[in-house]
Amino acid sequence: MSFSYTVKYPIKVQILNNEYTFSCIDYPQCEVESVDFHKGLNSIQNVVENLICKISQENKYITPPSSLKQVKDTSCDAALYCEVEVQKYYSAVPETLYYYLPISEILFKMLINPYIWFSDPKEFNDPFELPDVFERQWTPKEEWDDFVFVYNQQTKLDIFKKYQTSQEAYIDIKANSEALMQKILSFKLECLSETISKARVACFSRYYDNILMWSHYSKKHTGIVIGYDYACIVTEKSGIFGGDVDYKVHQDKIRAGSYSGDIKNVASKEFITRSLLTKHPSWSYEQEYRLINSEDSNGRYSISKGSIKEVYFGCEIDPDIKKSILALLVNDKIDFYEMNKSHDINLDRIKI
Repeated sequence: MSFSYTVKYPIKVQILNNEYTFSCIDYPQCEVESVDFHKGLNSIQNVVENLICKISQENKYITPPSSLKQVKDTSCDAALYCEVEVQKYYSAVPETLYYYLPISEILFKMLINPYIWFSDPKEFNDPFELPDVFERQWTPKEEWDDFVFVYNQQTKLDIFKKYQTSQEAYIDIKANSEALMQKILSFKLECLSETISKARVACFSRYYDNILMWSHYSKKHTGIVIGYDYACIVTEKSGIFGGDVDYKVHQDKIRAGSYSGDIKNVASKEFITRSLLTKHPSWSYEQEYRLINSEDSNGRYSISKGSIKEVYFGCEIDPDIKKSILALLVNDKIDFYEMNKSHDINLDRIKI
């Protein structure tokens, strides 16, 4: 199967009074005006990609791009038409999560007594993981809401013990110590950061036939890929949730004030996505899907044997090792495939 990491959406460009108006054919609500063509094109690209990313995170249907040729052929106006290329996003969670592995003792352990490994993201090989996502800015109302949130915590900070009410504390601290006010406002951000630091992440791919992944993670196609049943792992009782990695460089940070007041269901918040599900665009070939365990699972997370639904053998795997794995799992309900090099420089799977 051949696939792309990006898709192209047609854009309509109209010119009026030396100003360009860019609008997306498939998402008309995406519109940008600019006096500079290239800046306007970059802006509409960001607007479209941000909207599709939001739709994907909500697991809603993503409108596929229209054909640029068809749009041009059916157009009756004098507008210009072009395309913008955006990251590929998905409308639903994957049915199967694919994990690339070299042949090793760990592999056999994962097959005999199945488990997945949740890692501390601070140990990942990308130094750009876990970015600082907040810009410390609040409106007056947001500042008050966050101040009250911190003041009302069950265990009050020592700085509040001399005050009878939150109003009294706010007025005094606001008037006399801006540094202390900033420390108080940052208290919740530090709590959120602590939550992130305790999370553990397991990394998978949406695809079993990624040539680069086979080369990098399955030792030059000599290893295997395990296909896990998503529904067997992510359940209401597991406390695990997942999401596609967003391969985007975010130039702007999240304004801290947008999280003012009490925060519930933080797993769905943007700061989780920005912190744990964002990587540099150069990694986009992986089409990575991550599972997040907020319970600090200390690595190994046991799963049922039924969680393994597929096993793929690399096109360069040792035949004796393949026979050993097949014999080991002969009684399990698993679909086995071997990967073959096709004539069009892709990988094809053949069921065993």
